[in-house]
Amino acid sequence: MVRYKFVHTGDLHLGCGLKTSSLPEDVRNNLRLDVWKALDQIVSYCKEKRVDFLFIAGDLFEHDLFKMSDLKMLAAYFKSLDKTKVFISPGNHDPLGGFMSYKAIDWPENIHIFKDEKITEVKVDDWMSVWGFGWNGEYIRDAKDVLGDVPDVFRTNILVLHGDAIDSGSNYLPLRDEMEYLNSFDYVALGHIHKPNQLEAKIKYCGSPLSISFKDEGKRGFIKGDVTKGEVTSEFIPLEFRQFHLETVEVVPEESYLDICDKIKKLSHNKNQDLFKITVNGILDVDVDFEMIKQGIYDSFYYVELIDATIKDYDLESLYSQNENNIIGRFIKEMAQEDLNDSTNRQALYHGLEALLQERQL
Repeated sequence: MVRYKFVHTGDLHLGCGLKTSSLPEDVRNNLRLDVWKALDQIVSYCKEKRVDFLFIAGDLFEHDLFKMSDLKMLAAYFKSLDKTKVFISPGNHDPLGGFMSYKAIDWPENIHIFKDEKITEVKVDDWMSVWGFGWNGEYIRDAKDVLGDVPDVFRTNILVLHGDAIDSGSNYLPLRDEMEYLNSFDYVALGHIHKPNQLEAKIKYCGSPLSISFKDEGKRGFIKGDVTKGEVTSEFIPLEFRQFHLETVEVVPEESYLDICDKIKKLSHNKNQDLFKITVNGILDVDVDFEMIKQGIYDSFYYVELIDATIKDYDLESLYSQNENNIIGRFIKEMAQEDLNDSTNRQALYHGLEALLQERQL
């Protein structure tokens, strides 16, 4: 029996400008290059494994930032896949009606771009079909506008589609209420959600192949699969690119500047490529300068943002003597009746003092 191999990817966002990102320009430039490197790795995988089909579930590029030279380079990549048929279902970031459109050039013969107003079928052979749909604008609020025919149950049917199967109120082709239709296919290759996600055994988001912001925490990659008549199997393949990490560190007053720096440095891995946003919580010794901590850990990371969520360790006796006759003194006296060796009680005391002292400064 014939067995086909496929790769399912999408949401590369080639040409992304990262215009709203707060990251430094050199970091953003590296991320832009990484997106093309991810495409290169996926194409190389298809060649090495002799993949029969490459399914791209939309948002391949940014239509308002992509140049003609970029589009031609993209076509050259796909033309090099002389053993692979490429199926593309454009999404809301690379719509057919975009500033830079798939319609702007002639594509190699091994590329099929879905361009109809509804989900349509392409028969690959006498038993397998690939279905898809191409966005033309920015929003699709009703899936009924694009749903096509129900596939023939006697054929093996794969659907490549860009839409939102998570949020039924989405403006981006809401599919959550259309699960019966999606389940009529043997495999549904979805795009739009950047985190890999399996909704059901045969309905999967590949996710974006790499992270480009702190919203994209965790592993990224693509899906490989096999198709035989009446059966589809698939597996997630991670790609090794820089990752974004959200971390927290807890400090106590007994820790020195060096203790805290060492604790934060231990989070660093893949020093030459990964990005970190680290929130420091807890109670900080009054003599420890947080800005010095930032400088002390900087060289241990490729990129790091350190967020100060600490409160200072107060001299309670001195503070009480200065505020004995006001609300601050009364608060300290009331809290002194609690067990201040208990971390929860001590946190409550310091947080309360922080709020009262800030209010007095207004």
